[in-house]
Amino acid sequence: MIGKGNKQRDILLRDKVMDSIVLCRKMRLLAADFPRDSDEPLLPNSRWKAFRPSYFATMLGG
Repeated sequence: MIGKGNKQRDILLRDKVMDSIVLCRKMRLLAADFPRDSDEPLLPNSRWKAFRPSYFATMLGG
């Protein structure tokens, strides 16, 4: 992930979170296995673009 300051960051995810991400990707007919060097968003919106951070925070209840 590219984070604040345009730096590469690794994020540790719990198994339950990873399972939910895989399920969401499968629902959108995307591959469950995605390479680290892919430019594709992990969780794309309906237009296959990355969610805006403000919208994603609202979706998560934050």
